[in-house]
Amino acid sequence: MLGVIPNPFGEMLTLDYQTEYSGTINISLIDLTGRVFYRESVEGAAGRYNKMLSTRNLASGMYLLRIQQGEKVLVKRVVKN
Repeated sequence: MLGVIPNPFGEMLTLDYQTEYSGTINISLIDLTGRVFYRESVEGAAGRYNKMLSTRNLASGMYLLRIQQGEKVLVKRVVKN
């Protein structure tokens, strides 16, 4: 499960995700041309996580939020106002 609050977003974006996966979780925010604007790898156990991202320096437009957990990849379209 992957939620993004709010969407569309302004200067902050909150990720809300739940996983049954234990290990490295890779989080990326990518524009539609493939440029990566945010990338983080976190070690975690199964459970629910919330992560706040500052998006103040991003241009308005559509982005892809990508979370990879082992072989599983979740992608969600998000819009910056």
